[in-house]
Amino acid sequence: MSSFQAQPVSPALRTNPSEYRATNTDTLPPTVSLPTDLTDVLGLLETVSHIEFALFLTGVCLSFVMLFLQPVSVFSRWWAFVIMIFTFIAALCVTVATVIATVVWIIVQNAATSVEQLNIGATLGVRMFAFMWIAAAGSILAFLVQLCLCCCCASRRDVKTGRKTGSKKAWNTETVGVSEKPAKKGFFGRKK
Repeated sequence: MSSFQAQPVSPALRTNPSEYRATNTDTLPPTVSLPTDLTDVLGLLETVSHIEFALFLTGVCLSFVMLFLQPVSVFSRWWAFVIMIFTFIAALCVTVATVIATVVWIIVQNAATSVEQLNIGATLGVRMFAFMWIAAAGSILAFLVQLCLCCCCASRRDVKTGRKTGSKKAWNTETVGVSEKPAKKGFFGRKK
């Protein structure tokens, strides 16, 4: 009975699939050489996966910062514009990283299963892909909401002061006996 152990050549935190050696204590040689087409693909995918990781990390960090800065966008349209730019960058980073991850892992699956001599089977994790695409959709939705806050909506104050034009009928919601501002009350809450 032969025992195989996959051991990484370098003890770094990242893994490189082309650096793995298969060792057998009985009959096989200590290294199994991978076909050149597979090693070429793995070398390219390593570089692309580093770019993907950097984009995901940038998008997540920006999204975390924007989580706390979003309330500031209510006070001024200029702040809303600045926050909208950073939200767009976060959405762009997460979406591009998601597309890259999808393409990379489909290529890895196809490259690994195409070499019949290695007897390798590969499947894609549906939960991880769903998680990535939900994150991309959420970041795009956050950008669209921020875009609407920045340029598409007219506040009641802007319509009344004349800074923005809007339908004044939309703000005319007063009913008989109910006004926008409550009546001033006197001492102990009684009306004057």
